[in-house]
Amino acid sequence: MSHKEFVDETGRRWAVWDVRPDAIASQLGHDRQERQSATGDVVVRSSRGALQFVASDLRQGWLAFRSADESKRLSPIPSGWEGMADQDLARLAREAKPFRPIVGTRFEPKTQTL
Repeated sequence: MSHKEFVDETGRRWAVWDVRPDAIASQLGHDRQERQSATGDVVVRSSRGALQFVASDLRQGWLAFRSADESKRLSPIPSGWEGMADQDLARLAREAKPFRPIVGTRFEPKTQTL
């Protein structure tokens, strides 16, 4: 998972990182059993019995954007986003859709503080 920070044209500081559901599940050691719902969303049951719902448009992953007061996501993940300049990342953040993370299940990158 890559992680970057940037400042948009209004001076707002953002963090952005890629979220890849398949990679997260494999890192956690889950054996996955998938089935597709009537709406096209994917329902995943792990070997530990936990259910995870992944909307069909997010199945291949997304960019997560977080500012002090807003969360957004953009799917699919744009190729080469890690090397983009701040103004290009700001454009992607404007295109991203707002969402409210579910309390206690939000996935955020671990950052080191010195």
